[in-house]
Amino acid sequence: MKTRFCSAIAVVCFAFAAPAAFAARIAGDVTATVFQIYDPANLLGGQVSTDQAGSGRFNYETDVPIANRWSTPDGNLEVRSFAESASQGSLAFTLGGLVFETDPSSPNWMFEVSVWDAQPNTGNPDQIRLYGSPFKPVPGLPGVDGVQVTFQFADYNAYTVMQYPMPTSFPDLTRFPVSSVVISGWNSSNGGYFEIRLMMQTVQPSVAAEPTVSPAAGPFVRQQPIVPALMLPAGTQVLAIEGSFNGSEVPSYFASCSPTNTVLRMAFVCPDLNNNLVPGINRVEWRVRLYDGSVTTKVVEWEIVQ
Repeated sequence: MKTRFCSAIAVVCFAFAAPAAFAARIAGDVTATVFQIYDPANLLGGQVSTDQAGSGRFNYETDVPIANRWSTPDGNLEVRSFAESASQGSLAFTLGGLVFETDPSSPNWMFEVSVWDAQPNTGNPDQIRLYGSPFKPVPGLPGVDGVQVTFQFADYNAYTVMQYPMPTSFPDLTRFPVSSVVISGWNSSNGGYFEIRLMMQTVQPSVAAEPTVSPAAGPFVRQQPIVPALMLPAGTQVLAIEGSFNGSEVPSYFASCSPTNTVLRMAFVCPDLNNNLVPGINRVEWRVRLYDGSVTTKVVEWEIVQ
């Protein structure tokens, strides 16, 4: 039997020994291959085929309270569910020209992380399931008015103790070797339904895209305005912009950059910084802190010619 250390003393001792284990934001990129398609109403229009490869991304937080908890009568399986806000959880998956993405702006937002904590040799897997709703309309599927995507990370051996209440470690394929993506959709008018099952091939921690800074490195005269724009892929969830001029942190300047979201880019337009630079080469570091906990940086060198 797997043992949980749930006494008050054990929990307190563990908290002092490893405080970082109690909170984490998990962000990952996955690739997966289609192994099963069910589409009797042809809602997909032949756009998905067996062995087709796709890719996706997930985010969730581990320091949210338990929303629901239940166990099987024999005690071989306990399921704990956690509700996450639109700023905490998200799912997205791209399969050919079809893009499935949770809609954080919906008033009906719901995102759940469920942890299946099983005893070994019972036929029940250890699992982490990510389930969000609703999803944005999918261009290319005009006959579909509802979509659901679930990421399932599963270990059918269930020999490893599941951290309580929610694992804070990354759900890779070493820990959860039988992991999958399930995409389903329907037409509410005629009852049409499709389901696509994909086997995960890779699961990696997300790497933040490097920002672009305009204008690029180069020389400027003192009288010439330098109004930087920092750009990232559209939809990037930015928590803060930080940075330094020649090694000195200048939080007030970077906090004054104003966000704007175009079709192709998330951009931050910043005030003229010419007067903040010294004659000669200036090394300006930009740090973008994202909601998933990652930080991406860009260094630009501007020369002030006098």
